[in-house]
Amino acid sequence: MDAHEQANPRAVIAVLREDARLTILPAGLCWDGRDEITPDYEEGLGLLGDWRCVPVRANRHPAVAHYLRRWGESQYRAFSLVVLGIQEGAISEITTIAEPGLFAAFGLADTA
Repeated sequence: MDAHEQANPRAVIAVLREDARLTILPAGLCWDGRDEITPDYEEGLGLLGDWRCVPVRANRHPAVAHYLRRWGESQYRAFSLVVLGIQEGAISEITTIAEPGLFAAFGLADTA
């Protein structure tokens, strides 16, 4: 979460397993393996604005609620929920659900 908030793609990549998978729903996008995921983080992590991350749990998995403050805006707004799979102390799966409307089901506010 710290690496994401600091827009530090190398720190995010460092905690990924080599066989990690990144999925973005509902868009249906998927990257398999650290080598495929790396360019996505290197090119896009700070592209939209600043991030605020809030830890949550989803289906008994660690998860993160991502709030985004777009460039030029003053408020962080609900953006996506990210469910993490962890194996042997590293991230094996990142499932990003880009549905801000789901925040209420987790008891989360629309803004942070």
